[in-house]
Amino acid sequence: MPLEPAAISYVFTQLELYGDFVVSVINKSFFAARNSPKNWHSRIHGDTDIRDAAKLLRMRSALAAPFRMEVDDIPMFTVAEVIELKRVRNEFAHEGRSSANFDVLFSYAADLICQIHFWVLDDEEMIIRWPFRDESEEVDDARELNAMIKEMKQRGEW
Repeated sequence: MPLEPAAISYVFTQLELYGDFVVSVINKSFFAARNSPKNWHSRIHGDTDIRDAAKLLRMRSALAAPFRMEVDDIPMFTVAEVIELKRVRNEFAHEGRSSANFDVLFSYAADLICQIHFWVLDDEEMIIRWPFRDESEEVDDARELNAMIKEMKQRGEW
């Protein structure tokens, strides 16, 4: 089995779950509406021609909506990253083909996770997501760090 395409499919799934979690926290109505999308990227298509400006603008709007972002605040390269990740994932998952370059696609996924995080990050609050069911010291450490940052901000030290 090709390891790189399988790995990027897994990474994409983790990105999908993270984005869905964030949207469920900040935009509860996004998934509750009638005919609502299944996930935050449902309206972005992997077969979109990135040379078609009108389609890219629609995809940009589709990416902004779940995160309650202004369309102009979504970089066009971010739309292209999502399209490419979906294209490669779909090639592998639905057609068994692979043209994956893991390093590039992994950097896209990491970039998207960071962008989503900073799109919704409030100065006063940090969204903490630990993907495993059990309680973890890492989550507690992150919450403690967040509390320390808040205290430092209140004292004007941050």
